[in-house]
Amino acid sequence: MDKQTLKYFVSYAHKDEKLAFQLLAAFQEHAFLSKQYQFEQWSDQQIIVGEKWHDQIQAAIQACDFGLLLLSATYFNRKYIRENELSHYLQRGVKDKLEIKIPIVPVGLRAFDLNGDLLGLEDTQIFRYKKAAGVGPKFYNELRGTAKNAFALQLLQAMTQKFNT
Repeated sequence: MDKQTLKYFVSYAHKDEKLAFQLLAAFQEHAFLSKQYQFEQWSDQQIIVGEKWHDQIQAAIQACDFGLLLLSATYFNRKYIRENELSHYLQRGVKDKLEIKIPIVPVGLRAFDLNGDLLGLEDTQIFRYKKAAGVGPKFYNELRGTAKNAFALQLLQAMTQKFNT
């Protein structure tokens, strides 16, 4: 059986780079085992020296099937992300309400105020780790040890469910 290829653009704040790529490495290990999908990641780490980085980012966003948004307070504060990345995924709709125009998978990378100004993501389900019933969901940075691996596995399961519908 051939796997369906899903290309994704990684949107993250550079201040969170170490944590973001730790999560992405664990995610890719699990994603490799998927029977249904082959996940192909694009991040700004792939920009070749001497290339126009803005043009490369914009082309990659357009070429990807969805955006993997690795969220933190820093993420929401980055002008480039607000003006040049999120604008590809969200648009103003009826009554000026933001609507998703390209699929996104928002992920709680580093804890932030969920009641703050989330630039239009306020009504969007943000993935966080759920250990057990009755225990509140956790951001990736709130986890230790094997729970970080479990976060990556749950993320893959949630994404598989999203793209199967």
